[in-house]
Amino acid sequence: MVGSNTVLFACALVALLCVSNVDAAFKCYECESLTNSSCSDKFTASSSLESAATCLSCVKGKQGDVVVRACSPIALSNGCTKVGEAAACYCDSELCNGSNNMAVSMATLLGATLVTDRQTDRQTDRQTDRQTDRQTDRQTDRQTDRQTDRQTDRQTDRQTDRQTDRQTDRQTDRQIIIVAK
Repeated sequence: MVGSNTVLFACALVALLCVSNVDAAFKCYECESLTNSSCSDKFTASSSLESAATCLSCVKGKQGDVVVRACSPIALSNGCTKVGEAAACYCDSELCNGSNNMAVSMATLLGATLVTDRQTDRQTDRQTDRQTDRQTDRQTDRQTDRQTDRQTDRQTDRQTDRQTDRQTDRQTDRQIIIVAK
């Protein structure tokens, strides 16, 4: 079943593209796959799907399994955009939103998105690795510092104990000599 977001996307795209009455030089296919299965990615061209108005750009939008083909009264640059799960491709020639080139553009857009996702994953992995390395380095440094501090404390304690023992021995020896005299 098609979600309400998909239906809203389709309606918004069609409404946006039909708002203006600008004169243009070519026709586009106008349909949506919810009510016309020939409008899907496996497009079946038909004169009944051609726009009555003239257009400045043609659009093919897709969200999930829903495909919308429309006439745009606004001149748009050739190419594709993607926002979340929604993708749209624009072209500027007669009935171009029904051609295989449009499908190639959608495939290119989705492929670029996958490449971008992989690059983002790699960057995230690198950042995670760096953070893990920093944490490990900090822990190792702390452990090393603690061990060094303990060793230094032991050495200092031993030296202090030796010095105290020597002083005590000297004082004891002096007292014995004094008593013996």
